[in-house]
Amino acid sequence: MLTMLILGYLVAGIFSNEFAWRSDAVLFSSFYGRNKVVTSKIKAGFCVVTAVYSAVFIIYTGIVLLYLGADGWNLPIQSSWISWKCFYNITNLQKYLFIIAA
Repeated sequence: MLTMLILGYLVAGIFSNEFAWRSDAVLFSSFYGRNKVVTSKIKAGFCVVTAVYSAVFIIYTGIVLLYLGADGWNLPIQSSWISWKCFYNITNLQKYLFIIAA
């Protein structure tokens, strides 16, 4: 949750700086300026969010694996105290991969 708060703070400044720096007249006066500026800012925001979220996810995974180990990757998820009521027949590794994919 803290990561999403930080990401929101990082991405919030992407669209507001052109009016503060008074560069909006230069950017929006060209023929393709408005469309290209908006799409490039959206792409930049998506890249920043993806990179920071992936880095935090990898660091968290590394900390958990260093502290607890990776011996339970092949156990069914019902052996975990969090997922003991789950009726899917998957392992902890498959659950982790589903979490990453979602």
